[in-house]
Amino acid sequence: MAASSGSADRVTTRLAGARMLVLVATVCCFAVVGSSAQEARPKGVIVVPMGEVSIGVVQRVAQRYAARWSIPIDVRAPVPIDPAIVDARRRQVVAERALSWLERQFAQQAPDRVVVGVLADDLYSAERSWRFAFSIRQRRPGAPGLAVMSTARMKEEFYGHPPNEALLADRFGKMLAKNLGVLFLGVPLNDNPNSVMYRNVLGLDDLDRITDGFDGRPLPR
Repeated sequence: MAASSGSADRVTTRLAGARMLVLVATVCCFAVVGSSAQEARPKGVIVVPMGEVSIGVVQRVAQRYAARWSIPIDVRAPVPIDPAIVDARRRQVVAERALSWLERQFAQQAPDRVVVGVLADDLYSAERSWRFAFSIRQRRPGAPGLAVMSTARMKEEFYGHPPNEALLADRFGKMLAKNLGVLFLGVPLNDNPNSVMYRNVLGLDDLDRITDGFDGRPLPR
């Protein structure tokens, strides 16, 4: 009986080893698929300052993440805001209209690029019940996605405080990093309230709490 038990143990060990080989092979196959998917990601990012946005902040922040993640980011010259994308009654830009405008004016001419519009004006979504939004993204089947961002409520002046360009750049950088993570790098959103990929950034407190790192730790300066 002892010999039979040992033989059975050896058979079980061999089966376990075989299962492990299958598991490793399966993981490797998925890794190859993942690499192919990454190779098909967008070729770059176009950032479009819209209206009276602080172009200096936009350029500095974009350059930082371009260097950090080796992303080709092209910051365009500022363009005027089309009155058709503004809800005059609310005095806010309608995110869905802004995204459609960005697609017509920029994305169709650069079909392999992510397009991000940056506004100084306040932003809201006509399809959601939010009073405002820091950013809204839109995925497009078979093409890179779009995003529109607003720096209006990232500014200290909005809350009656003196201007603070360093704080504005920090807040804007986090939201730009989140959009780049989702639309260019393919990083999933998460439930870590310290991560830049935190899915529930609902106000300024949330925005100030998150870092610009995917894992919740700030990126080196």
